[in-house]
Amino acid sequence: MMADSLPTPLEAFYSGLHDFAQEFAGNKRYHKKFPKDAKIIHDPLWGTIKLEPWEVALLDLPLFQRLRQIHQTSLVSYVFPGCSHTRFEHTLGVVQQAQRLIDAVNKQYPLDKPRYEPTTVRSLRLAALFHDCGHSCFSHISEELYEACPDMVAFRETEKFSKCHPHEAFSALILQSEPVRQYIAEIEKQYEIEFDIQKAADWITGKPDTENGKRHYETQVINGPFDADKLDYIFRDAHYSGVPVGLDLDRLWASCRVDKTEADEKVLTLHQASVAPLEQILFSKINLFAIVYQHPKVRAAEKMFQSIIEEAKENPKACHFMVSGRALDLNKATDYLWLTDEVFFAEALHRDHDDRLHRKLHDIRYRRFLVRALTISNDSVDKDCHEGFIQLRKLNQRGPEIYKAKREIAQEIINAAGLRGEVELRDVWVDLPSDPSFGEADRTFVRTSAGTLRKVSDLFPIHYWTELYQKYKWRGHVFCPQEFQQKIHEAALDVFNSCFGLKFNKSAGESAHVPEPKATA
Repeated sequence: MMADSLPTPLEAFYSGLHDFAQEFAGNKRYHKKFPKDAKIIHDPLWGTIKLEPWEVALLDLPLFQRLRQIHQTSLVSYVFPGCSHTRFEHTLGVVQQAQRLIDAVNKQYPLDKPRYEPTTVRSLRLAALFHDCGHSCFSHISEELYEACPDMVAFRETEKFSKCHPHEAFSALILQSEPVRQYIAEIEKQYEIEFDIQKAADWITGKPDTENGKRHYETQVINGPFDADKLDYIFRDAHYSGVPVGLDLDRLWASCRVDKTEADEKVLTLHQASVAPLEQILFSKINLFAIVYQHPKVRAAEKMFQSIIEEAKENPKACHFMVSGRALDLNKATDYLWLTDEVFFAEALHRDHDDRLHRKLHDIRYRRFLVRALTISNDSVDKDCHEGFIQLRKLNQRGPEIYKAKREIAQEIINAAGLRGEVELRDVWVDLPSDPSFGEADRTFVRTSAGTLRKVSDLFPIHYWTELYQKYKWRGHVFCPQEFQQKIHEAALDVFNSCFGLKFNKSAGESAHVPEPKATA
């Protein structure tokens, strides 16, 4: 094939998306007979969930059944064994919470004047079903890798969905794809119902309604300050990880209604006396980040996963994953849609025990994790190095350039340790976790006793909470293989001193269980 006939990255993106949608939604081999009756599912968190026949028809597609193979909380179950729930259960929970939010708001208004019309409710439930269908292997940790792929970069440059997460863009595009549209058209004909697919896609990506009376309250059911997604994942992740959470959702629902802002936007609001449940949600989110999502062993396992994907991108002939005879190219974002947790680990079964990829997969599978060589925190850094600490923490954001910068620091640490050629870059990681986002407080409006609308952030000190989290809860790490822990520890101290002027006390090594912790402060 001539070079000038190769597809552009953007063309490859849409082609790859269509191929995935065709196989997982459009392939008639997997289409079951349309169910006649609703289905009742018993969820351990929310109890009885009723699914309409059309929802069951969609859930029976491989597009949704694959979500059973994607853990909601990446590799957290290797540290918190009960936390093994999947995106499939979460999807059902989001449908349930969306309906509860809709019902709570509609109860505030006359029966003949509901804020959410029946046709809108149906499309909102459709959006709830599709909101996570664009996730890949181990959920969010693969997202950080495929967002840097050329085809995803080309798509993001079109600014079609400029402010949403990559998996949300995938979910919306899958919903809008021709194979899915055709299947939904069959459902509409079978059950004599209609959907607004464009609106549902916009709700998934959080696109505001600039027409139709600026009905932001519709979007906010799926993508908003206290949307169905947040309400389910915070409860579900806390429940299965064993972190106690007490949220008074009944009080939240009881005060929820639609009001108009000064910008003439119709938004969901809470009464000032009922803000406490939202405070509970934000506080629970802090606990989940500090205790569960950013546990050092969880972070070590996630870096080992990223190490394998890095190798698959750089050396696809030796390190690749197969799905039904298809070798995945992990330099293409759309190929990640074919990769699930089961596909990831199953690759070890196709390889000899001495195969490099087999060993690396089993290191994760059987908890042979990387170890900490250094703990980076407000406590372990010398108090006189505040500016350097701030500069380093700027690298705790996502993005290809920041990812590259952290990998370059890891290479410097290897060089400083005198281990170049002895330890690979893929085995040494500078891990600087992102802070939890509390944007909900700036986007939630509260009705005061004076009849005005104010933001939640004006009523309690959420920005102070952010500062406290960064000061007392945030931890960064340097990870490496056990046998190089001491050398990497000492080299990391030198590199952070030379690059950022950071000096560490002995707790940086003691908390990482380094045999002979050093101090530079």
